[in-house]
Amino acid sequence: MAQGELRCEGAGAVVINIDGADYAVNGMASRRYPPIQRVWNNSSHPENDIDRIIVRGLTLCDWGSKSHSTVQASAMN
Repeated sequence: MAQGELRCEGAGAVVINIDGADYAVNGMASRRYPPIQRVWNNSSHPENDIDRIIVRGLTLCDWGSKSHSTVQASAMN
């Protein structure tokens, strides 16, 4: 099972760090980071649900500030 550190930046950009590299989980983060599908996709990790990762990442957002929050995440949580 793939794992990484999930965070929310700014106005809802969900980012995951996998093995030291950051990847965009949603469209808001795609302007700044490569897509998570480069390392996590249905072929390489069929058990993962990207939608669940997005939802979990959005719960980390602090909608009133430009800082970010992080949490350890796996697609199965």
